Amino acid sequence: MNIFKLLILVLVLLTETLKANDGTADILKSASLKVQESLKMPLELAQQKHSQKITIYFSVNDNGDVVKVNVKTKNPEVKKNLENQFRHLNFKGLKPTVSNSIDVNFKVC
Repeated sequence: MNIFKLLILVLVLLTETLKANDGTADILKSASLKVQESLKMPLELAQQKHSQKITIYFSVNDNGDVVKVNVKTKNPEVKKNLENQFRHLNFKGLKPTVSNSIDVNFKVC
């Protein structure tokens, strides 16, 4: 558990795709905070002591629930872990069925 205290989830950058989703400043800020607060660094990255930028592509339904998610990383365990975490998020206010993406920088300190 101590290893997670040493890990920092660094700034989440919302890409142009999310902005193109008619994302108002409030929706973008809310989505960014939600990801920062909700995602935990996968143990696989922590054990390997790797920092990594990962892009997450997703779409939501009418209620804002994530219905499709695709994590771009070469590590299959990290991909599975983050996709499972991301499926539990809700982004109320985003247009349904529109492709969105978020870049997440995981840094090991």
